[in-house]
Amino acid sequence: MCLERSERNGYKNALHPDFLYQPLVDIVDSVEEIDFCEPSDEKWDFAKSLLSVLEKSIKEIPDEIFQRNGFRKEEVLFFATMASGDYMEEMLETSVKMFNAEETLRAYGFTEEKQNVY
Repeated sequence: MCLERSERNGYKNALHPDFLYQPLVDIVDSVEEIDFCEPSDEKWDFAKSLLSVLEKSIKEIPDEIFQRNGFRKEEVLFFATMASGDYMEEMLETSVKMFNAEETLRAYGFTEEKQNVY
């Protein structure tokens, strides 16, 4: 399902914390040249840019949040993808590698051989 720009602009997201998601919403809403309803190199490049923004936000989460809940950041596996559409698997694979430390990937059993199997 591909929402028209007017439908996206009217959507109220309830995801928290907002600082993780609002930059992504702002970016998508500002782009007019890319057809998000069809696969393309531009669409995949855009998806990678979104992952980069999310990676930056994840890295900015204070360690205290994890510690307060009895975790270390390296114990949490971060990933991002879409519920449907183009590049779901590519986003999942790329985000796992981008968002997580080597220590985390090893702890969850992600090795070079296994990283392409979801």
